[in-house]
Amino acid sequence: SIELGAPNYPQFVSDATNALTGSLATTYLDAANVLTGQHNIPSDGETAGVAANEYAASVARLVAQGMADRTAAQVAEIVARGGALAGSAVFSVGRAASVVITETTRAITQGERWAGALIARRLGGRMVRRWKTERDADVCPICKPLDGKAEFGADGFAATMPEGPPAHPSCRCELIYRFETPLVGAGV
Repeated sequence: SIELGAPNYPQFVSDATNALTGSLATTYLDAANVLTGQHNIPSDGETAGVAANEYAASVARLVAQGMADRTAAQVAEIVARGGALAGSAVFSVGRAASVVITETTRAITQGERWAGALIARRLGGRMVRRWKTERDADVCPICKPLDGKAEFGADGFAATMPEGPPAHPSCRCELIYRFETPLVGAGV
């Protein structure tokens, strides 16, 4: 309990990093395997696993440290105002859910990006990506105009969101991949 003393933020960062690393690697790998499977491209499980682990290792600690830093800043602000920490949004389920949704979306996007590059190399063409929202009442004003947009072109999503989803915390968007073969005599 935070009311009983100072939080152990270094321990939190360590624990959260360990928990996130496995989850993010699994999510990345699952997304990569789904996309390669849809295109009947066998994925070298070892290479895909290495890519998934490298991604997770590069992201998990940053996410955990960011959570700890934001929590510490919010706790300090509440304490400085003389407010109560119990019941504050600092420790809410909604805040945790936002991190989970955002980082799951990011891991899926990165796993699919890796798989898309593999598919393009193996098939000798290119993967064309389009932004897709959930198309429900919860779609935000940031993502709604991106729905259906191709990556490149005059109004492509890459101009504003070069990495693809997530566009913001709790973003549930995804990219849809389509393989295109090069035209005979044309460059890829």
